[in-house]
Amino acid sequence: MLDSLTIISQRLVAAVPAGHPLAGRRRLTLRDLDAHPIVCMPPGAGLRTVFDRARAAQGLRPVIALQASAADAIADLAARGLGVAVLSDSMAGRYRDRLTALTIDDVTDPALLALVWRSAPSPAARALLGHCRRTFALPGPPV
Repeated sequence: MLDSLTIISQRLVAAVPAGHPLAGRRRLTLRDLDAHPIVCMPPGAGLRTVFDRARAAQGLRPVIALQASAADAIADLAARGLGVAVLSDSMAGRYRDRLTALTIDDVTDPALLALVWRSAPSPAARALLGHCRRTFALPGPPV
């Protein structure tokens, strides 16, 4: 049996530089992204999985122009005009000096960062869980 603790649960956003056709939009949908190349995490990454599942549910296939496994690289590529970055809200917030983050309204499943462990955690795992709960101010029983 496994237990889990969600550390982060956030919406996906599209991040674009000033002057991009989407930059002035108030609302954004996956269909709006179809006309633009996408810069995102590689397949298998949590953000990419949420994005791919939402696209598949609508039968959409935007062009994935570039992939990178680091948010900094994705933001840099988008800031250079090479595509629309797909990031989590907090990731995109770190680049607000050069990118505008727009919530993708029809992606309602959040991107999660979670810890998963066996139901009877070891002393080391209990210590890690306690530290995470304190650090991230997460509710839960003492471990």
